[in-house]
Amino acid sequence: MLDAETWLTAEEALSFGLIDEILGANEIAASISKEQYKRFENVPEDLKKDVDKITKIDDVDTSELVETPKESMSLEEKEKREKIKRECEILKMTMNY
Repeated sequence: MLDAETWLTAEEALSFGLIDEILGANEIAASISKEQYKRFENVPEDLKKDVDKITKIDDVDTSELVETPKESMSLEEKEKREKIKRECEILKMTMNY
């Protein structure tokens, strides 16, 4: 999940221990520009059908945009992530996972 573009439902996030609880369902509230949308490779099908809804914004202030990790990740951060991935693989092997 560290390198891949991963989309999770609330239930999946809960099962992975990434969240503590699910408070309730709500409709998608965030909006992104069409340019931002194009940066994603693995958009879930249920979101693709709502692409016009989530990209329907007229003015995006680009001065506040933050770089995505792949574009701004330092060599040190990349090495750290690779080390974590290797350690996870070793742990899987020792646990016969």
